[in-house]
Amino acid sequence: AVPATDELTPEPTAAPTDVAPEPTPVEEVPSSASSSSSGDVGGGLTATTPSTTPDAAALGASVTIIGDSVALGALASLQTALPGAVIDAEVGRQFWTANEVVESLEAQGALGDVVVISLGANGTFTTSQFEALMTALGDRTVLFVNVTVPRRWEADVNNALVQQSGIYGFGIVDWHSASTGVAEYFGADGVHLTATGATTFASVIAQAVQAAIAARA
Repeated sequence: AVPATDELTPEPTAAPTDVAPEPTPVEEVPSSASSSSSGDVGGGLTATTPSTTPDAAALGASVTIIGDSVALGALASLQTALPGAVIDAEVGRQFWTANEVVESLEAQGALGDVVVISLGANGTFTTSQFEALMTALGDRTVLFVNVTVPRRWEADVNNALVQQSGIYGFGIVDWHSASTGVAEYFGADGVHLTATGATTFASVIAQAVQAAIAARA
């Protein structure tokens, strides 16, 4: 069962620094999240679904999405947009645990050629934490989803992703621009997604994945 009520981190450490903030789970996962899955990978909720069309299967087959409760709340929409993708999303997940998730997925043969990281709703990351994550990801194509979260660390996370993209050359999925000011995308907390928001969130990610796969060809 998906945990129901936890609170957002009150005081994350601004990035980039080398002092890690204390992990605290995020708030409730909206009812659009599904608790059914075809297997548990990396301690989070992992879901894989059969494709409905050959093109959709080709798009999702080599994709892994690692996320927090925002991605978990959009699980069904992500499954529809990227059927066959491995989705590992967990309430309260922080950036500094992501490298361990990556290593676990890789050990199980569940890490795709394209990896989408959707983290940051709970706080920022340090330079060394980010370096550890990129080392774990190796030479895979990586996309990071930036955040829309009405908390003081929103700008820290998004600015740090831009800074790190200049170093590592990964793509940024600009959920912030797509969603800022669109009230119908968010529940009462302004973080987790409504059904409409989840559909749009998944669509924005799927479009970025499609472009990344095309660039690899």
